Amino acid sequence: MIFQDLTKDQLHEYLTNGIPLPASAMTDENTIDFYFEELLQFINIAENNYWAKSSDYLEITVTVDDADFLILRYIAGNVMIYLVNMRPDILETMTPEEASDVVGMVYGIVVYNEKWVQVNELVEEFTEELVNKLEYNATKAKVKMDPKLIAKLNKSPVQRPDKVLKMSDYKKYFKEGNKKDYK
Repeated sequence: MIFQDLTKDQLHEYLTNGIPLPASAMTDENTIDFYFEELLQFINIAENNYWAKSSDYLEITVTVDDADFLILRYIAGNVMIYLVNMRPDILETMTPEEASDVVGMVYGIVVYNEKWVQVNELVEEFTEELVNKLEYNATKAKVKMDPKLIAKLNKSPVQRPDKVLKMSDYKKYFKEGNKKDYK
């Protein structure tokens, strides 16, 4: 997957209004649950200094350096990112490393969403191929089992040797200069 850098406007949009979930993640309650379960695993498996845990329904708390730092929460089709209120003046005193962690989390969720879309496309393609194969096999099985159809297919054409034009008799039936001249 080739992924481009986030622009300042995109980052601002994601931090303000949340990161939109892919449409395929919002098909029903079970799918959204699965999306968050997999996002949790994605955060924990990745090589970073984050640790994630499910803290509520459709909510993940992200720990950075052994301190709860971010909350990811599903709200109206988006993943909203909240800072844990670990100190009252966090916005004014946020270190560059902490700001980098927030941006890294946004970037990670955007990458995860791209992967989610790609995996769903593969699943749809696989499912379509499987359905086609199952339909083909079912049709093939029906053909094998239907004796009337098999009997029709196994018949050879009726041959009447007395009504077949022999190549040696060609000149007898077609003469040169005739409108039915086949040269």
